Amino acid sequence: EGLLWRLRRMVYFLRLRGCRLPEAEEIGVHFSRRLPVNRLEVAQTLKAYEGLAPKKLLVGQVPVVEDAEKWVQNLYGGQYLGDFLASHGYVVFSADAPLWGERGRAEGVDRSKYDIIAGNMMMLGQNLCAYMHYDDIRTTEFLASMPSVDSTRIAAAGCSMGAYRAWMLSALSDRVRCAASVCWMTTTAGQLTTRYGRKENGGFANCIPSLRRYLDYPDIASLAAPKPALFIAGSTDKLFPVPEVNKAYSVMRKVWEDASASDRLVTVVEAQPHECNLSNQAAILDFLNRYLKR
Repeated sequence: EGLLWRLRRMVYFLRLRGCRLPEAEEIGVHFSRRLPVNRLEVAQTLKAYEGLAPKKLLVGQVPVVEDAEKWVQNLYGGQYLGDFLASHGYVVFSADAPLWGERGRAEGVDRSKYDIIAGNMMMLGQNLCAYMHYDDIRTTEFLASMPSVDSTRIAAAGCSMGAYRAWMLSALSDRVRCAASVCWMTTTAGQLTTRYGRKENGGFANCIPSLRRYLDYPDIASLAAPKPALFIAGSTDKLFPVPEVNKAYSVMRKVWEDASASDRLVTVVEAQPHECNLSNQAAILDFLNRYLKR
């Protein structure tokens, strides 16, 4: 069924080019093993057809691509961070977190179900947040094993929850040489307080049971010291109020200073909302070039 769906797509796009083709159901296909069929594979197939049909038409065929386009327009200034870095010579590996994107629910996006699933995982002795971090560690190991990758020059970068994943990965994996994080750093007290009028106060995406009794977010991020680290926050970011961001920055600076690596920690607050704009992406590239380029 999945293969037939792809054949119909192929026939459709080729017909747009004026090719005379039979119906997809009339095409005979022989294969010796079951082919994987999922949204990511379809998205990759459609990527190859760029130029054969209008972009809006291509995007509308696959929900995961349409969702990605919304994110890149709203948060990334219309530019995919991964594509931007790849265009400058970097090998880019972007993996969805559990319940996000390609790894989302078959029924579609429903924020209310996220907490239910996370709670059920806890009942079974699992933790959704920790699962995500183990995923990232294993993904990094896979990336390091690829022949086209220099395993001594791997970095992690991201925005929002991707930023959280980036600095967590740098703290947890020796494979990661440096990290760049945009719009995700705070203190637990700042995350849970009602003082700033926030509508979202924490959640299972960054909750590892009992850990916060011993280590706050900046404490965990500081486990990466003395590795190079870039943190960018937004002065009008409603999710991460500047006073709490600065408290977290202060904690991290002390650790990097104690490690005699204060020049390797860059913490800034830019005049921007919760986003990873073109200027941020340029800053990430400059930062990575400084510590990874030879």
